[in-house]
Amino acid sequence: MPSKTYFAIALLTALTAGVFVFAEETKPSATRKKSEKAIEKPSFPPVLGGVVSSKSWKMRREKDHALEIFDGNVNYSNPDYHLQADHVEIDRTAGKATARGGLIGERYWPNGNISKAEADSAIYNLNTKKAEIYPAKNKKTVLIHADKKRGEMRTLSDTVYFDGNGQTILLTGDNTIFGEGITTLSKNTLYNYSTDTFELYGGPVVWGTYNNYDFAITGSSAVARDFYDNISFDGNIRGWIRTSTEVYKQYGTAVR
Repeated sequence: MPSKTYFAIALLTALTAGVFVFAEETKPSATRKKSEKAIEKPSFPPVLGGVVSSKSWKMRREKDHALEIFDGNVNYSNPDYHLQADHVEIDRTAGKATARGGLIGERYWPNGNISKAEADSAIYNLNTKKAEIYPAKNKKTVLIHADKKRGEMRTLSDTVYFDGNGQTILLTGDNTIFGEGITTLSKNTLYNYSTDTFELYGGPVVWGTYNNYDFAITGSSAVARDFYDNISFDGNIRGWIRTSTEVYKQYGTAVR
């Protein structure tokens, strides 16, 4: 199993970094003419290696307030990122970027790996590096990282809170994490990528296969380090562990 923080950090990079780069690269030039304070046009020209397109684009400046609005099939692409949404607003005075409607973010890594996020809306604070990512009604926020060597890691959750300075990711609601033959289900999951630690709350359940063992364990809470290479449970612990040979004898197939 991977023992590096890279695998989990990549999941949030698709949206949070994508929105940040979008906001930074579409930053208006200080030399822009006064007559261009309110502009509406079908597409935005290439900026710093990226291209933005939308049905309409408006930029408003009132005194010290600067607001840019991209509306209708908004797409931003550069060699490393792709961001798609129905509506994007960048409030430079407040230092906030918001995106909503069919939100998809993708990050293309130099080694060929791809991170992808699917949600309904997101709010990113350019100053604090904090983000809130929201799912559509009756749906989950989906975070996916496809690693060419390790396979796919996927999370399903309600609202996701990302703190770039605190180096934490909080998955709320009934959330599920799938990766490398292991599945976790919990009410809330806090991941600290400075310590590479998962904290699972609300009666978490962890099950799957590892080192030729088939297992399922539950408890009141759990802490996992190095992506489940080291895991401990607290409170009302229950579960079982079997080898693949035992599973084969019982079910006629080996668990892999």
